[in-house]
Amino acid sequence: MGMFSYIKCKKELPLTDELKGLYGKWNEVEFETKDLGNCLESYVISEQGELFEEITEYKGQKTTEKVDFHGSVTFYKNFSPGETEQGGLSVEFYAHFMYGKLNKMELGKIEKYKNRRINMAEYWKTYS
Repeated sequence: MGMFSYIKCKKELPLTDELKGLYGKWNEVEFETKDLGNCLESYVISEQGELFEEITEYKGQKTTEKVDFHGSVTFYKNFSPGETEQGGLSVEFYAHFMYGKLNKMELGKIEKYKNRRINMAEYWKTYS
């Protein structure tokens, strides 16, 4: 499985209308990525499209440091069935940076799956 880092996106995400309806607080979601650090660091894409690392100092004091990253970052989240309106959801985004500034963001893969209890109920209706 390996290590990863966390990333929040304060900039508006390229969401479909359906995704907007499934989950309401996208700018608070803590996504995972394997394209930065991979040591459980925390990053933020600001509303202006700049990439920052959130650094927690000794005694819990937090600071941010601008990251001069050049390349693409894939970030993703797997929502459990109880977290969204219609069951589980896996979503992925691609952010392309030029020296720390967001150049382009794209919606990647979307996978929806039903709550396991609903799946079992449908199974028993079909096979009983």
